[in-house]
Amino acid sequence: MIINTGIASGFNLSSMNNTRVDYFAVNNAFDNLTTIIQSRETLEELAINLLASHLCDGDEYKPYISQAIKTELNGDHLEESLFKELSAIGNREKIKKRLYEIYQDTSFNDVKRIIQKTPSFYNIDEIRNNLSLNRKASSDMLEVIYKATDPGVCFQTLDMLSEIFINKYLSSRNFEAGGIIEYFMAELERAKERLNIAEENLKNYSQKNQIINYEEQTKFIAEAKEELERDIYKVNMEIQGAEAALLEVNKKLDNQTRRFLNSSEILETRNRLSKLNTEITSLSLRKEKNFTDKLDSINQLQVELRNKIKTDSEQFYHSNYSTEVIPRITILNEYLRHTLDIDMGKARVTVLEKHRNYFNKLFNEFAPIGFNLSKMAREIQIAEQEYLSILHGLNQAKIHKSNSELFGNLQLLDNPFFPINPKSSKTLLLVVGGAIVSMFFVVGVIIGKDFFDRTLRSPTVIEKNTGLKLIGAFPHAIKNKNIDQEQLLFKLKNLTINNLAIELKDKENPPLIFLMGTRAQDNLTKSGLFLAESLSTAYQKIVYFYYLDNKNDLQESSLNTSEKNNIVVKKYEANDPSIFEKIIKYKEKNYSQIIQVPEFENANLYHLAKLNPSTIILLISADQGWGFHDNSTLQLIRKIFGGTSISVFATQMDPEFMEEIISEIPKKRSKTRVWLKSLITQK
Repeated sequence: MIINTGIASGFNLSSMNNTRVDYFAVNNAFDNLTTIIQSRETLEELAINLLASHLCDGDEYKPYISQAIKTELNGDHLEESLFKELSAIGNREKIKKRLYEIYQDTSFNDVKRIIQKTPSFYNIDEIRNNLSLNRKASSDMLEVIYKATDPGVCFQTLDMLSEIFINKYLSSRNFEAGGIIEYFMAELERAKERLNIAEENLKNYSQKNQIINYEEQTKFIAEAKEELERDIYKVNMEIQGAEAALLEVNKKLDNQTRRFLNSSEILETRNRLSKLNTEITSLSLRKEKNFTDKLDSINQLQVELRNKIKTDSEQFYHSNYSTEVIPRITILNEYLRHTLDIDMGKARVTVLEKHRNYFNKLFNEFAPIGFNLSKMAREIQIAEQEYLSILHGLNQAKIHKSNSELFGNLQLLDNPFFPINPKSSKTLLLVVGGAIVSMFFVVGVIIGKDFFDRTLRSPTVIEKNTGLKLIGAFPHAIKNKNIDQEQLLFKLKNLTINNLAIELKDKENPPLIFLMGTRAQDNLTKSGLFLAESLSTAYQKIVYFYYLDNKNDLQESSLNTSEKNNIVVKKYEANDPSIFEKIIKYKEKNYSQIIQVPEFENANLYHLAKLNPSTIILLISADQGWGFHDNSTLQLIRKIFGGTSISVFATQMDPEFMEEIISEIPKKRSKTRVWLKSLITQK
């Protein structure tokens, strides 16, 4: 089955203005597809659909399903009562609903067992293992392959899987887009509410503080204040000029003229002029049209008062002075003119100062208003940007949902088909290959074990490493029940006494035999007793000395056996000096003696050398290695005992290696094995 996904090259709303392919997003989308197909929920739904189809007699897939499938279901996978209950329903959808109820039950039941545990066509692990998903090169095509032993089940599984998978894929995409849209819609409403609140706050604040256009208003106030400052400066300059001129004119006035100027009539007229100047200045600062007529009338009154003062001054001079003093009238007029100018300037300054205070107060009011307006404007800007950002996200989510609805449908390019020709099985090839690999593995293990084994396991290895002749061997504890232990020990005793007879030929009779070892070993005492028993077949009186050691003490059964063979067993401590006297005593009584000598670290070999043994037998454990220490000990023994012959006896040897010295191991063998061995031996 091949599915056209349209992921890599498909046209959609997002790609209208962007032709670049995001390969990471494409790979991620294919991973999502394969994960949905192999998900547990998808496979469980597939297994239950497949099981419901096989339990329904009137199902559309009935022509493809063999009777053996139903037979296997009844009894093998489902209990007969449950099988009959489900089959009697007759409708696949109702059977599927009932299967879901049983499967979702908390207790373990047949439906759970067949889907989760028992290997079958309905087991989700089996389905997953037999299902393979491959993307065809770098295309949009996804190949789905399913393998099954039954062709009908193979076709039905793929057909059902395609339907289940496509529905799950579309529902997951729509659910994802729908959830995102709902989120953005809710966030957009909250952002819109915040924006409206910020705008309403700005409107209320502007109304409360009578702000129409803050920038224009503040600009106008600043310009008006600047003009006011220029007027104040100009008037102050005029006052200072008039005061300087008045000071000069005042020097030229006589006392009578001064009395005239300070008369009540003149002072009253000056006061009236000062008030008129103040009113004129106030009205001139107001540039409304309504005050123009009033200002004109006041100006006319001012002119009249100034003329009156001028007329009064002229009458004063004409009545008090002669015609020769006419220049004094000019001086008086100059004085009056400068005085009136000063009064008018001070009146104007007073009015302008009030306006300056008004502007300062206005500036103090507008400064925090400007800060608050800027703050509110920033809040509106932030709320607006947030609103636009969420709106953009909402539009993108709607585009994504539209993509899913318009262009996200998967199409089956190759529908599942009923397979007629089964694929050749590779089981035989795998079995043969496995057998060959296993054979090479076993051979490799055997060769490797033999290569890395450094123990003296066989007679050949012992003689090669020690350079001594092997006269016999004693086996380790035999666990193989097929081996005849009694017959094996009989053969080993005969081998040992024959080799000992050769070693003791032309030697002093009765013989004195030393048993030595290069290191401490287990079962040395028991091996020495075995040598004594072997020697008892050729000599009548035998005494066996072994030194007392926790590892090498003899059991009661071994002592009883030695008494039957006329063997005297004596134990001694390693540093017991009386051992020499005992050996000499038994030698005088014509006893053949076997003496177990402690390892050279615990014994004085030079004293033992005085006894002049007939031969020395080196006891070596077959499961030990042969190193520098062992070789050095052997050389030391040779130097101490001079020309005394030395042979080796193996202990703890595996019976399988004893065929080198006693031919065939006595044990029970099948006729086939005997025949094969004889055949190999003949060849």
